[in-house]
Amino acid sequence: KVEKHFSSITISKLEKKVGVKLKLIDGFRKRLATSLSKT
Repeated sequence: KVEKHFSSITISKLEKKVGVKLKLIDGFRKRLATSLSKT
Protein backbone atom coordinates (compact mmCIF):
# COMPACT_ATOMS: atom_id res chain seq x y z
CA LYS A 1 0.00 0.00 0.00
CA VAL A 2 2.80 2.41 0.88
CA GLU A 3 4.58 1.65 -2.41
CA LYS A 4 1.41 2.35 -4.41
CA HIS A 5 0.92 5.66 -2.62
CA PHE A 6 4.57 6.61 -3.22
CA SER A 7 4.39 5.72 -6.91
CA SER A 8 1.21 7.78 -7.35
CA ILE A 9 2.95 10.79 -5.77
CA THR A 10 6.00 10.44 -8.04
CA ILE A 11 3.74 10.03 -11.10
CA SER A 12 1.83 13.21 -10.22
CA LYS A 13 5.14 15.05 -9.76
CA LEU A 14 6.35 13.80 -13.14
CA GLU A 15 3.06 14.81 -14.75
CA LYS A 16 3.44 18.32 -13.33
CA LYS A 17 7.00 18.58 -14.65
CA VAL A 18 5.95 17.28 -18.07
CA GLY A 19 2.99 19.68 -18.09
CA VAL A 20 5.26 22.65 -17.42
CA LYS A 21 7.65 21.53 -20.17
CA LEU A 22 4.77 21.10 -22.61
CA LYS A 23 3.50 24.59 -21.76
CA LEU A 24 6.97 26.05 -22.36
CA ILE A 25 7.32 24.17 -25.66
CA ASP A 26 3.83 25.29 -26.73
CA GLY A 27 4.65 28.90 -25.94
CA PHE A 28 7.95 28.65 -27.81
CA ARG A 29 6.20 27.17 -30.85
CA LYS A 30 3.60 29.95 -30.79
CA ARG A 31 6.31 32.63 -30.64
CA LEU A 32 8.16 30.88 -33.47
CA ALA A 33 4.98 30.76 -35.56
CA THR A 34 4.27 34.47 -35.00
CA SER A 35 7.85 35.44 -35.83
CA LEU A 36 7.71 33.32 -39.00
CA SER A 37 4.40 34.83 -40.07
CA LYS A 38 5.78 38.37 -39.60
CA THR A 39 8.60 37.84 -42.13
